[in-house]
Amino acid sequence: MNEQLQRNQRLKPFGELLHEMYEKTRSILETKSDDELLKIIEDTKNLNVQNCWWAVYNMREIVAYEAKIILQNRQIGLEEPNHDT
Repeated sequence: MNEQLQRNQRLKPFGELLHEMYEKTRSILETKSDDELLKIIEDTKNLNVQNCWWAVYNMREIVAYEAKIILQNRQIGLEEPNHDT
């Protein structure tokens, strides 16, 4: 087995965890109204390392990104998020 393949195999479980986290985040956000999503996006802009839990701070970009994708897709009538944009 070559070195690249071995490295990928060792790191694969962490990639799977990240993928699962994105899926769960998206599932929660998809239940929100457009107004709620806009407020969540705005909330993420006001976070810093001193005013929130470290986990919330580290999720802010993912949450904002997913919320924006959901809003964008609702505007154009798509049901599934388009992560290619």
